[in-house]
Amino acid sequence: MKNRLKKFLTGILCACTVIAGAQFAAKSVPGEVAEAAALYRPVTIQSALIEGNQVVVRTSSAAVPAGDGKFYLFANEVYQDGPVGKVIATAPAGKDAVFSFPLAYNTAESNLDRKFIVAVKQNGGWVQVSHEHYITNPEALAKFTMPRMQVGIKGYFPDMTKADVYADAAKLGVQQIVYNLPIGALTGSGINYVYDGQTYSFNAQTVANYDAMFKQWNKMGISVTLTLLNDNSSPRRFEASGFQKRLCRQRLCV
Repeated sequence: MKNRLKKFLTGILCACTVIAGAQFAAKSVPGEVAEAAALYRPVTIQSALIEGNQVVVRTSSAAVPAGDGKFYLFANEVYQDGPVGKVIATAPAGKDAVFSFPLAYNTAESNLDRKFIVAVKQNGGWVQVSHEHYITNPEALAKFTMPRMQVGIKGYFPDMTKADVYADAAKLGVQQIVYNLPIGALTGSGINYVYDGQTYSFNAQTVANYDAMFKQWNKMGISVTLTLLNDNSSPRRFEASGFQKRLCRQRLCV
């Protein structure tokens, strides 16, 4: 049950503008130049990949922006914009750069779902010089993997209150279903799940019911898309703790 739960829960759980003479520090230039400075992104994050227990970020630059000779990689939370998170790594400024730092998976300092930007130091402050980039291979951590069912496009929202819902789907030749799952319906007691240093409690019977339902759809050759809803009945701690934002980024990673 624990292995199935982990699979179930965590499965749900990048034109540059060049302004001559400008230092591209938005605070130091007014008006239109300030706006152009804010959009100046000469550095491209080519990839951000999990490699073993490390994250490796590779960049390229059409033009190396002025600074102190270093690129600074910021690891931001999903709700943060600009160079406001923490500097997770540095690299010599150049047309190509590589950053490497610990993934710190399943700890409070996990970088799995953070977004990365490159910045330089100019005029005593930070200037963002790249667009944002997330890790694009979180599935590298998966203990449980299964290819998505590649079937047809005919589908519907099943009414699970109907006794003959499975028979109706078979009669209609349904190949896809979409099911909405409120977080509040999952919470309760019976299963404690530790993620990034925090413990979340789930209703064991509810999880078992959903598990059985999805297995039945799959046995019928029907692909299931699950939409997780942060409804009003969701415990406040799930929002405050960062559970909600992690669900926006997390794929099947255990």
